[in-house]
Amino acid sequence: MVEDDAVGPSLTISGGGGADVPLYLISFDKHGDCMAPRTRAALLAEAASGRYTDLHIYSHGWNNVFDEAVRHYAEFFTEYCGLRQGNGLAGDSYRPLLVGLIWPSTALLAPGEEPPRLARLDDVAPAIGAVEPESAPLAAEMAPDDARQLAVLTSKGPLDGPDALALAQLLAPLLERHANGDGESAMPAPGAAALLRDWNSAALAATVTATATTDAVTDAATPADLTLSGPFSFLNPRELLRKVTVFTMKDRAGVVGSTGVAELVRDAVESSKIRVHLAGHSYGAKVVLAALARLPAPLQVTSVLLLQPAVSARCFAERIPERGGAPGAYRQVLGKTVLPLFTTFSEHDSALNTFYPLALRRGRDLGEIRQVSPFAALGAVGPQEVAQGELEVLPLLDAPGAYATPAPGIRLRALDGASGISGHGDVRNRYTEWAMASLVLHGAAASAAAA
Repeated sequence: MVEDDAVGPSLTISGGGGADVPLYLISFDKHGDCMAPRTRAALLAEAASGRYTDLHIYSHGWNNVFDEAVRHYAEFFTEYCGLRQGNGLAGDSYRPLLVGLIWPSTALLAPGEEPPRLARLDDVAPAIGAVEPESAPLAAEMAPDDARQLAVLTSKGPLDGPDALALAQLLAPLLERHANGDGESAMPAPGAAALLRDWNSAALAATVTATATTDAVTDAATPADLTLSGPFSFLNPRELLRKVTVFTMKDRAGVVGSTGVAELVRDAVESSKIRVHLAGHSYGAKVVLAALARLPAPLQVTSVLLLQPAVSARCFAERIPERGGAPGAYRQVLGKTVLPLFTTFSEHDSALNTFYPLALRRGRDLGEIRQVSPFAALGAVGPQEVAQGELEVLPLLDAPGAYATPAPGIRLRALDGASGISGHGDVRNRYTEWAMASLVLHGAAASAAAA
């Protein structure tokens, strides 16, 4: 564990009315170990001090390099505080404390993407790690001959059919290993040719010759069957390797959430009377769900806001037939929030509507989750197969629209972002910030009612 030199908030956000809101950045390595223990301790001391009413813990998603994550947090919370002030919600009754989680969600950093070492942010940079050759993380899991072949293929430009299939054949066993690594059994990971077909159809819809149309490609196909009319430009080696990390980063989000972040959330809830709110974007949703799943009963957080979550839409399902009727992996969290969980979805999120269900075709991802495609994303279609009376589907509102008090039994509120979310990354806007502000208002009302 790295002991951080800097202690305290890394940034301050203008809260309106002359008040500054502290924003702490708490970093974790890929194993979920906290890389900023002194800053973590300072945060928890502040949370227990009585000076604050609400603690917000927010996780970024996949492939956010360090400066992007910090900028996202700073801009989101600056606009959020401004939105509250503009709608007459500023005042002493709400004194927030902010946390941005930093976890190593980016693989294959390109030149210029190195995490910067800013004066007060040095404690966060070690969590990202040094830049490695692009193929190194995957090559480390391969036999030496396969690793050498990987290095050759990834040194090329856009791959033609035979080379593209050869690369897919190298990577498919890694995906199978991740699919079965936890001992769960369900649908097998796709073979190399089917994987290649799926990835390609999700992008350029490259034209395949009459000897092998897209529909006809099977796992029995050979390189000769995959001759293309032009370069397989989607399969730029670097981009393909990034796509493969969709598996490893999804799994890493669960590890980070269920270890270090879970401990932080537990300590925050146990050690103070402050209302705790969780939020996560994309794979950051899995970070906060995995953390909440580990929160011991009867502890509860006040609210959860999932922004375009890249987890399976059946994660809250009452039962999953393909898993012998077992519930969705995160169904248990529905009893660990005071307020019904907010989760956004949008038909305009092409990453989750198109790529996600094609890329994540593993048995364990099915067991985490849902249906339309059995691998559909929560941020694409909303919660699926939950118990009757638990779910309410609402439009994602702009300020000052009011979310009505939910009916008894409602544990999930799916917010249709068709008019407010234009794409996977469009989660820093008035609609999503108003959803957070609304949860704060409902949380304060619930606290008052319970007092």
